[in-house]
Amino acid sequence: MDRGADVVNWATILQTVIGAGIGSALIQGALPILREQWDRRSRAAYMAIRLAVILEAYAAACFDLISTNENAQHRPDERLPDWKVNLPELADYPDDAEGWRALDRQLAGRALGFRNKVRESQGLIHDTIYFNDDAIGDHVEQEATARGLEAWRLAVDLRAKHKVEAAEKVWDYVEPLEKIEKRITKHDR
Repeated sequence: MDRGADVVNWATILQTVIGAGIGSALIQGALPILREQWDRRSRAAYMAIRLAVILEAYAAACFDLISTNENAQHRPDERLPDWKVNLPELADYPDDAEGWRALDRQLAGRALGFRNKVRESQGLIHDTIYFNDDAIGDHVEQEATARGLEAWRLAVDLRAKHKVEAAEKVWDYVEPLEKIEKRITKHDR
């Protein structure tokens, strides 16, 4: 019996056992990390869908407000038409701390800040009613267009960043909002 062959066999066996142990440890350590990343991506995608649906509904409601005001009744005894002057209510966002933490930080910040912009726009509308009510129709249209398109664009960005399919609209409210935005921008120049 050759002692050299026994040493090589034991060395090979020892290398195999150590290699298998290290490989097993790496797999056991990597699996929870990979699972956590997958869970985080899944939570972020679900939160993105929930927010996008709320924002898309808000954009549609903004266009509906503009359309309603375009067809507002103008009574003969009133100086101004019966315009609606309140921006649509933004539905409550999901109360899901883990979902918020999983979202892209920049998009989460934009979503959280959007509610403040809606309030600011409503404040500007109320100031216009108080100080220059002749301009209220145009100002409501301008603020509803700006907030509606901002909501839509944020929804699109949320869906794209978190790899969620694009919204299927039954009614295209984005193109008319973009036309109004172009008209307003052209007029302001």
